[in-house]
Amino acid sequence: MIKHYFKLAWNKKRANFLVMVEILAAFLVVFGVATLATYSTNNYRQPLGYEWNDVWVVQVVPPNTRSGSVSSSGTPDPKAPDPVEIARIEKIRQMMAAIREIDGVEIVSAANSPAFGNSANTHNHTINGKRIAYEVDRVTDAYQDVMKLRIVRGRWFSKEDDGVEFRPAVISQNAAEDWFPGEDPLGKTISHPEEPGPPQRVIGVISAFRKNGEFSSPPNFVFERARLDVTNRRNWAPNWLVLRVRPGTTAATEEQVIRRLQTEGKDWSFEIQRMDRLREEANRPYQILLTGASVLAGFLLLMVGLGLTGVLWQNVTQRTREIGVRRAQGATIRDIYLQILGELLFLTTFGVFIGVLIVIQFPILKFIGFVPNGVYLIGIGVSLAAIYLLTLLCGLYPSWLATRVQPAAALHCD
Repeated sequence: MIKHYFKLAWNKKRANFLVMVEILAAFLVVFGVATLATYSTNNYRQPLGYEWNDVWVVQVVPPNTRSGSVSSSGTPDPKAPDPVEIARIEKIRQMMAAIREIDGVEIVSAANSPAFGNSANTHNHTINGKRIAYEVDRVTDAYQDVMKLRIVRGRWFSKEDDGVEFRPAVISQNAAEDWFPGEDPLGKTISHPEEPGPPQRVIGVISAFRKNGEFSSPPNFVFERARLDVTNRRNWAPNWLVLRVRPGTTAATEEQVIRRLQTEGKDWSFEIQRMDRLREEANRPYQILLTGASVLAGFLLLMVGLGLTGVLWQNVTQRTREIGVRRAQGATIRDIYLQILGELLFLTTFGVFIGVLIVIQFPILKFIGFVPNGVYLIGIGVSLAAIYLLTLLCGLYPSWLATRVQPAAALHCD
């Protein structure tokens, strides 16, 4: 039977080639959408690693002034603290103290790159022959309580880190598993050997921290400690204040926060946002992408379906004599039905076989390294099911028309 299908396909190779190209294109598009949807769904089901409810963020923008410390010779001294930076750190401390006094504000922290924000600070270097790439945020000690981070090993920053001779760091669990597989990450050094200053060591591990929202994959993440200490040159004034407020806190409290900040920093500018709104903005591009890709795939499948139905319909009309002769020789309605559907599934198999050969290269060559192999396999499975279901549906009516051909109809065909 397969030999017969192959002979029929070869006799009409030009028309069948176009059908197979349509099937191949539909398979590739469905594969892309299915893989994207599976990857996004898997990410969305994973915990964020923090709680965004009842959290506000305030961007603080200082006056646009810069200066440098000057040595006795009159030239800038790179080793001395920057007086402008010292003033900014002190002002931030005053602002945080003022906000804590507002009714409804529970905890206040500071950060350089809060969750769902557009800013990001990335590091990339090599340690012991291994490439270390991660995102980093510098935060104050209260940040864990504000965001309700979950410690899985070690501890968070505290006052006991004030006198240590290293820079404490808290890393995400996936970073610990990636950088130190099978080892205890606590006490490990993650700073570059040639980086000036004391080494950076791991004191704690938190659960995966997905800064950019539910649809994003968890990056390797490192939290550094910001002491807001004017005597420590390695610290600098953060750009954001992060507040946890009591549930149900209204916009009136937002106005109080802004007024207190404007009182403390008359020349500064401020913008306050609720983290739930930032979350919606961060997730919106993913939702638009998924919706657009789904609409595109649906439109393409519709076009392919209409094309297949038309080709089969024409094919049945042109093969009236052949079908009538088969009926005259004793072929049943079921035989005719299976013949038409079998030919269509044969062409479909050729098209999807080429598609599978193409997409199987993605996991083999690590074309998109952050996508797990299991996601590709699900994408292939969903695509195969969708294409075969489409071809079966498209072949139902033309196959039914073929079964209506009577043996006598062959005598009236030229």
